[in-house]
Amino acid sequence: MISGVSHEAVFHVAANMRAADKEEIYPLHWDESPFVLTAAVMAAPRYAYLAWDGNRPIAVFGAAEIRPTVWQAYCFATDEFPKVYREVTKFLIRQVKPYLFNELGANRIFADSHIAHKDAHRWLQRLGAQVSGLALAPST
Repeated sequence: MISGVSHEAVFHVAANMRAADKEEIYPLHWDESPFVLTAAVMAAPRYAYLAWDGNRPIAVFGAAEIRPTVWQAYCFATDEFPKVYREVTKFLIRQVKPYLFNELGANRIFADSHIAHKDAHRWLQRLGAQVSGLALAPST
């Protein structure tokens, strides 16, 4: 089931986020805290969604307009994401993406993705994304 967000459910997903999502998301925030991540999602709840498996929140996803007509998409989930993957994918393709482009006038939706998060890359491509840039990473 897909629903709007609630503080409690978003916090549950943020506090139980899968490791790959933490590695991808937390470097983009000033604080590696589920409280801060929850506050960021709740700052724009109109374009944020929850995916549920029964009564358990599994994934938080949405988009925020960061400049006129430019939106940043995001998604983070618990390890149970495969249970809601198809439903979330269909919802994004059929409802969110057309709404952002056709109704809200977006001309670009982008998503930051960690270079090592191959599952995220495949999913973003399935959603219609194209690689538009690579970030430099420190040498190891």
